[in-house]
Amino acid sequence: MEEDDAQTTGRKRKHSPLEDATLFSKICFSWAYPLLKLGAKRPLEEIDLNELCTLETSAYNKKKIEDMWQQEKISNRRNLARALFIDYVKSTWFAQLMMSINMGARIAQAWALGLLMEQFGRFDVEDSAEGQGSIDTRKGYFYACIIVLCGLVAFPSKQSQFFATYRKGMQLRVGVVASIYAKTLRLPAVGIGANNSITAGYITNLASNDVERFIHASVASTFLILGPVVAIVILVVGVHIIGPIFAAGYGLLIFLIPLQMFVGRRFAYYRSKVAAITDERVSLVSQAINGVRVMKYNGWELNFAERITKIRAKEVAALQKASHYKAFNESLFFLGSLSVSVFIFALHEVMGGELTPKKVFTTMTLMNILQFILTKHAPNAVMALSECYVVSMQH
Repeated sequence: MEEDDAQTTGRKRKHSPLEDATLFSKICFSWAYPLLKLGAKRPLEEIDLNELCTLETSAYNKKKIEDMWQQEKISNRRNLARALFIDYVKSTWFAQLMMSINMGARIAQAWALGLLMEQFGRFDVEDSAEGQGSIDTRKGYFYACIIVLCGLVAFPSKQSQFFATYRKGMQLRVGVVASIYAKTLRLPAVGIGANNSITAGYITNLASNDVERFIHASVASTFLILGPVVAIVILVVGVHIIGPIFAAGYGLLIFLIPLQMFVGRRFAYYRSKVAAITDERVSLVSQAINGVRVMKYNGWELNFAERITKIRAKEVAALQKASHYKAFNESLFFLGSLSVSVFIFALHEVMGGELTPKKVFTTMTLMNILQFILTKHAPNAVMALSECYVVSMQH
């Protein structure tokens, strides 16, 4: 220990490279390379880690949340969830820009894929026997280059959007935990409030488990904001490619959204129920640990064990119900795209249309993008925001 202290004496943490990183460095994540390179050479030590950015410090985020709450009190709204959501929309403009670029690149990639398949579809078997074909080689290479270029754009933009939203979720989490800690220090004792609602278990569960919902909500909420715009663009492109039949399949996919939102709300309900039961269980376990001497003197071990077991059984039952709703949501996601695509192609054939590689590949790709947004991320955002709303109201 003394040798370690001697080695680290006089050493200071380096300034965070993220604060001074260029736009290119942020998109390519090259600002993190020096630390990763050092970690590949030897095990990292605590002193090797950089200083936190100002935006990540607990003091900054705590003050920011407290300022937002003061503004809510002045305006007589007293809705912390509303203030947090408005701040999220304003501060994640970079993530929303990256998502717009990502979705634009993926739609353009689907369009180029259809055009490339159309070139292959023009190949005539009889002409090929003579060594000739009707493929336009230049167009084929051009569309292939567009597909590759769109992939090169879509990948870093997606990761940049994920990093920005995850970072914002961590900032919210740090700020809320710091606010909870500061408020806890001002309490005269636990076990106060209506029906002794503010207990040690309540505070522990709120600061350790419930605040994690802010990270999930931050990652998914961008899709809820820009999702409708992307859905309209996909509808216009799909109708142009395969005709009004695409709108029919589009409507079928939209029909699944209310069902998934209903399932999401039920999931959020049982998650809040689980949180309440977990608070009760953690509080009882804390009481048993703190009063273990009295419990041993009076032989109350079996009574406490029985009570904790019953509460745990209720918690597991609520968790199972929540998991069933989550599994149903996942099954709707994987079933939706395939079912809608089959419906569109079948209806197109019945209406006398001709299925070409261009129509098939482009339609399936567009439906995958649409389904990924509307039936995966949008319901997840609704569930996560519902849970965050509950946590904000408790906070």
